[in-house]
Amino acid sequence: SEYITVARFLESQGFKEEAMAVTTDPDHKFDLAMELGQTDIAHSLLQETLEEDKDSTDTMAKWKRLSDLALKENNFELCEAASLASNDFAGLLLMYSAIGNLDGIEKLATSAEKGGKTNIAFVSYLLSGNVEACVNILIDTKRFPEAAFFARTYLPSRIDGIVSLWKNDLSRTSQSAADALAAPTDHPELFPDVEVALQVEKMFLAQRDAANGTGISAKDYPTAKNDLELNLIELIKSRSSSSSQPPLSSSADEELSPSNDDTTEEKMEEEVDALTAEETQREAEEEAAAAATKKAEEEAVEAAKKTKEEAEKAQEEKADDFADDW
Repeated sequence: SEYITVARFLESQGFKEEAMAVTTDPDHKFDLAMELGQTDIAHSLLQETLEEDKDSTDTMAKWKRLSDLALKENNFELCEAASLASNDFAGLLLMYSAIGNLDGIEKLATSAEKGGKTNIAFVSYLLSGNVEACVNILIDTKRFPEAAFFARTYLPSRIDGIVSLWKNDLSRTSQSAADALAAPTDHPELFPDVEVALQVEKMFLAQRDAANGTGISAKDYPTAKNDLELNLIELIKSRSSSSSQPPLSSSADEELSPSNDDTTEEKMEEEVDALTAEETQREAEEEAAAAATKKAEEEAVEAAKKTKEEAEKAQEEKADDFADDW
């Protein structure tokens, strides 16, 4: 129409705001709004998209452009809305993880899994501490080796079942390779710390469930970061040996009776807190010892420097006296 022609002319002359006011073409108006940084207008235009065009590639691309511009302008609310509309799971993962939106990450994990984006779903589940869902994703996608190694680290109680699936799958191509795989039940000698690992798993799950929906506050990072370096297996072993109490038997992986669930979880949390306190105290003692050693070294260097200066000064005085005699 004539309005669109006039708008194109105004745009070519650099009058983009006037062109946006004149044009009647929604696509042209959207492009001008994006160039001018008018995110509200661009958002309104996309919301007016016809129902049959909402899932089109062009519409999805527009939502993605809007989310990128909103993120650039620190408009997180609009960025989230645009990313959800365009199914930009990668963008949502970046934003949610950056701002610490635990609820958003949990919802994203479910949406991404339903949408077939298993890589995004896996990372989202891992960030939210849902290790069971991570293992299930690896199993559903036939990644049995990865699932076995993941379970060895986070869910030792599921190693046997996953290794069995791995063996069945591997036997189709190589029976000898399948027979070489070992599980804790069949070869306990190859998994010396599996009983302790089962205790650690229960502690981890109990702590995670206790903080369900809340997570850890960012202000607690200075103290919580030390927990990432804790080797709970070694701590439990050392604690057991020092108290002359053997680690829990294989009954550790049995289901707790309902009457003892709360008491057991409380004991587990108390034990983890005690282990953490011991580790923190040990690190503090090591830092204090290192600081004392460093201070002693600095004092020794300073003393040596002072002694050297005094010796040089005495040598100079001796030379001056010798010159005076002549």
